[in-house]
Amino acid sequence: MRRARAVSCAGWIVAALALAALALFAFESRDSYVGAKVAAALPPPAARVPADWSDASARLLIVGDSRVARWRPLPAPAGFAVAMSGVGGETSRALAARFPALLAETKPDRVAIQTGVNDLVAASLAPEAAAAILGGLRRNLAQSVQDARAAGVEPILFTIVRPAAPGLARRVFAWSDDIHDHVRAANRDIRALAAAEDVAVIDADALFPGEGALPPAFAVDALHFAPAAYAAFNRALAELLPVLPR
Repeated sequence: MRRARAVSCAGWIVAALALAALALFAFESRDSYVGAKVAAALPPPAARVPADWSDASARLLIVGDSRVARWRPLPAPAGFAVAMSGVGGETSRALAARFPALLAETKPDRVAIQTGVNDLVAASLAPEAAAAILGGLRRNLAQSVQDARAAGVEPILFTIVRPAAPGLARRVFAWSDDIHDHVRAANRDIRALAAAEDVAVIDADALFPGEGALPPAFAVDALHFAPAAYAAFNRALAELLPVLPR
């Protein structure tokens, strides 16, 4: 009898945990869905431009998705004013669409591009479309490089940082470990593009130890970074910018 009660109790606990995970995922999915729809319906937010931007002798614009929008602490490389333009949920295609107007508006000297993780999430969840999505990411980055050069702006490419381990709800309902293979493939493409076009590249993924999931010290969730990760990006920018030709 006691064993039967214990089994029954364990079953209820498992069921309750499953329902809690489902409820959490439902709320997260609704927030993500609403946020994506609102972002798509509104014009992209203006770039965050510092007060000294117009008078600065050198200007760096950093563009991308929520990984850029959440960038804290902000970079402060010596000799550069820095503007930020990050849009949550943005794919490389959406960035490429707004990129020329953004360059015309801000008129930077250099632009650092950190994009692609949302493309790779989609590729990992839709294996039948993965090759097309990865091909689109390559083309979008190449187009952004061309658009920067056409505007007289020198681009800097970031490789895509691998995700951290997902939480239970995300892993159960909206996750595939295939994303790690896609990150490696996309980063090979980014390095090849940088070499072919003579573009500076920050191998952002290589800044962090290991080859599996991003270590927890650098992550706040599966796709977003803790301040320690942004501090590593800031150091990489501070080391790269002085050695680039003006």
